[in-house]
Amino acid sequence: SDPGRDLLICEAQGVPVGHLRFDAAGEGDRLVGICMASEMRGTGLGQRCLSTGCDWAMARGAGRILAEIHADNAASRLLFRRCGFVLEDTTGAFGHYSLSGPGEGAKGDAP
Repeated sequence: SDPGRDLLICEAQGVPVGHLRFDAAGEGDRLVGICMASEMRGTGLGQRCLSTGCDWAMARGAGRILAEIHADNAASRLLFRRCGFVLEDTTGAFGHYSLSGPGEGAKGDAP
């Protein structure tokens, strides 16, 4: 058990199909990672899980939710943008994204 980490399990019809991990990232921020079962990709469940999870973390005091996404991972970049994340900067092959404020986790299908 790590007090600086929260692990949330994503389920579909009671079956685990993915997870979200929130790690302490200093100053009250949390670094999020998401992993979904391959058969769930493209169904919209990842967007619902990420949005709900970010709202959950914000409600528990997270200042910002941060994500590091590889430049070649177009699907993840789109998912995080749809959930309201904004590209802050890039370092090498990674984009650094952030989400601020409670209730900003759901942005619909905006690119």
